[in-house]
Amino acid sequence: GTNLLTHGDPTNWTNILTQFPKTAKLANIQCENCHGPQQSDAHTKSDARVTLSSDVCGACHGEPLRHGRYQQWQLSAHANYEGAVGEGMSGGCAQCHTANGFLAWGKSGYTTSSVPVTWTEDEIHPQTCQTCHDPHGIGTTSGSAASNATVRVTGTTPPLMAGFTATDVGRGAICMVCHNARRGLRNDSNFKVSDAARAPHVGPQTDVLMGQNFYLVDLSGPGYHARVQETCVTCHMASTPPPDLLSYNKGGTNHTFYASKEICSDCHATLTAEDVQAPVEEKIVTLTAAIGQALSDLLKAQIALGNTIDVGGLKSLTSAGDFTTVAFAESHGSQGMSVTLADSSTIGPVAMTAVKVVPPAGTPVNLYSVADPTIPKSGWNLLMVESDASLGVHNPGLVNRVLDVSIYAVEHLTSTTGGYSDPSIGGGPGNNVGAVSCTTPYVYWAEIATRGKGLTGSQWRTDMVAMNLTPAAAALRFILHTGSGNFTTTGTVPASGQGVFTDIVAMLGVEAKGALEICSDKPLLVTGRIFNQSTEGTFGQFVDGHIGNLGLSAGQMVELIGLRQETGKYRTNIGVANGGTQPAQAEITLFDNAGTALHTYNLTIPAGQVVQDLQPFQARANMPDLGWGFATVKVLSGANVMTSASVVDAVTNDPTYIPAKR
Repeated sequence: GTNLLTHGDPTNWTNILTQFPKTAKLANIQCENCHGPQQSDAHTKSDARVTLSSDVCGACHGEPLRHGRYQQWQLSAHANYEGAVGEGMSGGCAQCHTANGFLAWGKSGYTTSSVPVTWTEDEIHPQTCQTCHDPHGIGTTSGSAASNATVRVTGTTPPLMAGFTATDVGRGAICMVCHNARRGLRNDSNFKVSDAARAPHVGPQTDVLMGQNFYLVDLSGPGYHARVQETCVTCHMASTPPPDLLSYNKGGTNHTFYASKEICSDCHATLTAEDVQAPVEEKIVTLTAAIGQALSDLLKAQIALGNTIDVGGLKSLTSAGDFTTVAFAESHGSQGMSVTLADSSTIGPVAMTAVKVVPPAGTPVNLYSVADPTIPKSGWNLLMVESDASLGVHNPGLVNRVLDVSIYAVEHLTSTTGGYSDPSIGGGPGNNVGAVSCTTPYVYWAEIATRGKGLTGSQWRTDMVAMNLTPAAAALRFILHTGSGNFTTTGTVPASGQGVFTDIVAMLGVEAKGALEICSDKPLLVTGRIFNQSTEGTFGQFVDGHIGNLGLSAGQMVELIGLRQETGKYRTNIGVANGGTQPAQAEITLFDNAGTALHTYNLTIPAGQVVQDLQPFQARANMPDLGWGFATVKVLSGANVMTSASVVDAVTNDPTYIPAKR
């Protein structure tokens, strides 16, 4: 009859809707196709039957030789279950390494914070179909220019972890959410020595394509390939055909996601991928070697200054002859290096954060903190190009410019020694180094500050002076660390001026003795005076304001010379202050003038405090009338330890400051 459907009639579906509506309700993809049969007592009475596995999609979208998108996906890096399980229990890594994390991240608006891990290891899936596509809103047409297939992020990306937003990038936006350097903005305007050793997260294709996050060059915006409609999707999925065996006449979008070099000719008549990639490969080799040589020169220069190089605790380099070559590398998210030793063995790669410059006196510092900034900047540039993995194809002009400038800059460094020859110049390095309680960039220590009574009627006071090295007022906080607690006050130093803090311990409202930590938001020069207040005037000595992190560390030893102990004439006190965050131990050996060891003992110094050992020649060595002598102080454990002595005239109570010598 007239109501019968005719094979091939384009109006069949319309006729079904009109004539057989109950049958139409059972046609096409229904809930139960994906969620399973629900016509049972269990329907709506237990957890929904949902899964993030691509197996569900593969039941239909895995039909070789017609449209085997499921099998194509299986060949892609997105199907890496081992990698997903390895990263999937971390809220920061799961965001991009698992379907579970990406969907949770999307619900939060793709914020930069970690997602809560609400799944078990057994429930982890990699980037499956559901990661990119919402199964309830997939579109109706794909595999052609008329495709309206949808993805979860289109057009403009959310703010990326790489510190920028990509606009007008079509369906490629979803790729860019994860395929970026993920380290915030990195360019010459915001370079930080404290974070110079970082390497880009593997896969910074978006940064390269959009012309972001390189040093030493002007960044003028996205490259030409960023203007291609749908960006990533066009070359990696639409223009590159799927594998022959997994598609019908090479039709449909390519879900292996690997772009073919052959498609370049679709737009470029004479230029091939090899034309771009071969020169870039050569420049990568050149830059890698140049950075390795620059690092080698830096190590030798630091050793020549009298410093030791600690290579991640694996080897201490004390001579230029200890090693032959240095190779630049990446190590666990950091720039790093491998060192070939004189015996031809190799150590590394070691992260740059673990390569330390160990001075004869003072706290070890990271190698990059004393390097010409060109080295870490060029290292970042190199790893960006390598990790992008297109060998320049994504943005040929920018990549070649970056490599050319980096090579020239590293081969023409203005300084090969770094800046460690005098670390106290300029008020110290900042970055809160050497702090126990300070939260400010600049930290200073006075080994001891006191207010109180001493021997033979002495009355001790402490004045502190700070000079501001900047044209803006400095805000200071003073913290006196004592055995009975910390005492705090504040002060200011005018722009480019000097601040005087008379009787600083009285300003703190106590009579006490302790180590004084000085916190400042601006670089300072700090000094002070400890004195005995008497009826005839004051008798005092200099007290140094140490840069926060230039104290001694475990294994280092200093000499205290010119000490005196004579009954009724002179007495010697030895002070050891701990500017570290952990308790420190120091071994003190007392000697007579001839160099004979009289007594050895240990002091334990709590974090942030000072131990003043009164008259040790008399009290410990039983030598009240020694005359002249000296002492050694060796740090057994701890860091940022400071020491000095004071020789006091027993008649006038006039002290003389004895600094540590090496």
